[in-house]
Amino acid sequence: MTHLPDTLLTRSPEGFCELVGAEFYVIPDLESLAPFLLSLVSPGDHWCFISSAGALTAGRRNAETALFPYETDDRLHLATGISGPATVIRVGSETWEPFGRRMAPGAKRAIAKSTLGDAVIFEEVNEDLGLAIQFRWTTSDRFGFVRRVELANIGSSARDVLVGDGIVNVLPAGLVPDQYHSMSNLTNAYRRSELVGGPGNLALHTLEALIVDQAIPAESLRATVTWSFGPGAPAVTVDGSALAALRTGTAPEAVPLMTGRTGAHVVMSEVALAPGESSSWYVVADVAQDHAAVVRLQSFLAASDDVAKHVEASVRHDSDALVAKLAG
Repeated sequence: MTHLPDTLLTRSPEGFCELVGAEFYVIPDLESLAPFLLSLVSPGDHWCFISSAGALTAGRRNAETALFPYETDDRLHLATGISGPATVIRVGSETWEPFGRRMAPGAKRAIAKSTLGDAVIFEEVNEDLGLAIQFRWTTSDRFGFVRRVELANIGSSARDVLVGDGIVNVLPAGLVPDQYHSMSNLTNAYRRSELVGGPGNLALHTLEALIVDQAIPAESLRATVTWSFGPGAPAVTVDGSALAALRTGTAPEAVPLMTGRTGAHVVMSEVALAPGESSSWYVVADVAQDHAAVVRLQSFLAASDDVAKHVEASVRHDSDALVAKLAG
């Protein structure tokens, strides 16, 4: 267990401040603003556009290698909880969806972006539940897109929390904008999301075959990979409807294989937080990975005794490389 900073973003004045060892610009009272678009930059081939409402589109190199569907900003602002990150939290009979389509009464939101442009932090505080949550997006040339989540008890009493958190509407490798924009859910017939398991709860999102209009064999030989890690032994599902079940208080199933529907990577865990305590976890994703890259990732996850250390070191390396490019 760790502790969030004493000064939360939602309680900070607008302006520059020091966060996680870097300078950020903080905008509190985010709920009072119309949604706006942000970009996330890297020294490599990542591209990422984020709505202040929470949804995002991202990938590497171009729109053909996207992690989430490539959309214009007006559609992106409407994609909250549909494409990109999604979180549902249950405390007893109460349900809270941070950065969901409907805000909890009395909740407050804030956003912060690093002055370097390579990190964005979202925060929502629910004073009634005595909870605060932060999501941080960064990039890593080695690992892809890194989402760190921290949930803190800012109240005066202990909290037992059931959390469902992850990313939804994950694109399989090989599915391009012309296809999913024109064919919509017809592309689902080709989709396969499978939880490989093992350390990191690695999942592969692939096409059963490339979508072509000719009667020829067309193998799909690359995958979008998603994985996660954090405290305890959380259940992981590739079925995004687990979050809908959690909203109604139903115990969601951990589905290891999903075909014919959009893929997801959702971590489900029970967290006990004493006053002042917090718990954090990561969801990591990358696109267009071949067989060799998947095996290397599996070997890394099996051999590493501190995955967070390696991931954070890779993120810092990317920041340093971006500074070097700008200095040049």
